[in-house]
Amino acid sequence: MIDIDTIWVNKETRKSVLVLWSSDELVTYQAADSQTPVPVRKFIFLQDFEELL
Repeated sequence: MIDIDTIWVNKETRKSVLVLWSSDELVTYQAADSQTPVPVRKFIFLQDFEELL
């Protein structure tokens, strides 16, 4: 499950992102160094990111 307002980390670059919105199919996140929200399909997000615990 992807909760809003949680921090996730890109598995390759180790850069963190904040999840702004999540549904059954889409996730919108924003990188710390960006002003632009990025919408992606949920399955792609889960392949590229892991939750920061």
